[in-house]
Amino acid sequence: MFTKVVFVFTALAAVVAAGSSQCNAGPVQCCNTLTTASNSQAAGLIQQLGLSGVGANVPVGINCNPITGIGAGSGSSCNANPACCDNTYTNGLGVQCNPINVNL
Repeated sequence: MFTKVVFVFTALAAVVAAGSSQCNAGPVQCCNTLTTASNSQAAGLIQQLGLSGVGANVPVGINCNPITGIGAGSGSSCNANPACCDNTYTNGLGVQCNPINVNL
């Protein structure tokens, strides 16, 4: 288990170090859930923000937080779904989120 965690952390470190080559619209996000806007929880967050024009099949992330650096507290690793999101909001919603393959 520890080896797997170290591998994932190392892979994420490589993704964060790669920076703009992985995410064009900001930092790599760690999202608890990756789904579509038609998901009931995602739809509620979208409605809460008053966003319009988000189609039902748009990929979204729920409970997303940026992975900000290496070894710098909770923002330095991801035990869920690393993703690149075009937009992220203060309620943890990410819009146009695409998973990042960390299997290097």
